[in-house]
Amino acid sequence: MLIANVIEMLDGKGGTKAPDTTLWREHLHAATMVGRVASAATAVQLGYGIEADCGPSGKLGHWKVCGIPDAALAVHSKRSVEISDAVAEKGFSTYQARRVAARETRKQKRHSSVEELVPRWRAELTTAGFPPEQLVADIEQAGLAYQRQHHQGFEILGNRALTAMGEDMLGPTGTLSARKVFAKRDVIVAVAPMVFGLPVTELDKATTCVLRDPDAIPLGGVPRASEQAFSTAHVIATELAIEQAVERGVENREAARVSPEVAAGAVGRQSAVLGSPLTPGQLAAVLGITTSGRGVELVEGVAGSGKTTVMAAVRDAFETSGYAVVGTSTSGQAARTLGREAGLSESRTLASLRWRLEHDRMRLTRGHVLVLDEAGMAADRDVSFLLDQARLAGAKVVMVGDDRQLGAVSVGGAMGALVERHGGIVHTLDQNVRQRNDAEREALAELRAGSVPRAVGFYLDQGRVIIERSRNEALDTLVDQWAEDVLAGKDVAMFA
Repeated sequence: MLIANVIEMLDGKGGTKAPDTTLWREHLHAATMVGRVASAATAVQLGYGIEADCGPSGKLGHWKVCGIPDAALAVHSKRSVEISDAVAEKGFSTYQARRVAARETRKQKRHSSVEELVPRWRAELTTAGFPPEQLVADIEQAGLAYQRQHHQGFEILGNRALTAMGEDMLGPTGTLSARKVFAKRDVIVAVAPMVFGLPVTELDKATTCVLRDPDAIPLGGVPRASEQAFSTAHVIATELAIEQAVERGVENREAARVSPEVAAGAVGRQSAVLGSPLTPGQLAAVLGITTSGRGVELVEGVAGSGKTTVMAAVRDAFETSGYAVVGTSTSGQAARTLGREAGLSESRTLASLRWRLEHDRMRLTRGHVLVLDEAGMAADRDVSFLLDQARLAGAKVVMVGDDRQLGAVSVGGAMGALVERHGGIVHTLDQNVRQRNDAEREALAELRAGSVPRAVGFYLDQGRVIIERSRNEALDTLVDQWAEDVLAGKDVAMFA
């Protein structure tokens, strides 16, 4: 028998391809959760009680036997302590760092017989104050209580429970609404902890129920999809609301605007501050934003293209004509930078601005211009809210960003889709004015285009990347070189 080691592609191109490690990695978590459901069901059948085990991170998604104190578990969790110590020594605390430490500190195990190990383990527990006989009694008691509460482990999911599970997974704040696209494997991972202790068949039943829910929308033509992709109705509705709000804002010509003379004056003052004229792209953006009267403006700029310079001139023009310009961004650092460099008297995080609007601490009017910086990093839900508030008040929104840079932490991506759909009216800043060296500009362009190896190769060739053995040593080297440059009178910044 010959079995072809290929998979069917369910994207727009179709066909088959040979699987790679990415495919196995995508399904590894789901396969792990299936195993955990099966082992939990077996434990219940054997008379044990089980409970959720979220782990130190709160995201473990596992289960543990009831009746065993955490302190007793710690007696035989030496490996975990060893990894934690190794991570602390390097100065890190992330999950990725723990994985690296686990590999680096793994020792070859010495084979010991069960007859040798069990007496030692029992002695260690007794010394720690947990006699095995008492532990067994506590576990049995917890198991009996669990069996009574869960009908001797013969529970199955009824229609009401399945419906509630679908609503929980697919609702506005549901696990699956926290991502743009999901597949069956993601549903398995999300549902599994909710069926621990039930027969394994209940996992398949729950997964099928969620995928057949009307709020789970099948998608077609998803790039690189190896199985059917879905999105939630809430995610799609939010995307549609953003598109409709921008469409109305682009068509609206009654929002904030200034005369060409005022705009030209702002450009002149900003050029004087810079000591050089604005680039053609910057000039066109300032004049377009300030004189169009559109309710929504889109500005896409590559790194170093002078987006903040443009916003400084825009702020000058609108304030000169009596408008109030408010800045906002996802991160506090970006909001502060926008406020400082663009001269905005009010610039706050998007979360803070949203809270103030929701609690009537601030009211938008036709006299407001909102500048949303780093729009590519903003969550769709927040963008939709901001656009809706501005529309109701008649305020103008200027969305500034680059979808090729950092993406949203939560469900986002609106900026990229809007730029693609409304390309004709997007103010594009494609000239890097920050880097003076042509090779540096090319390296940044490579990064933006996704050619990371070529870009990193440039920095390696230039001696821009220094590798140390640990985080603390890297920080020491960073501070030493920074201090040396400062003492030499150089203009230098340090980031860590």
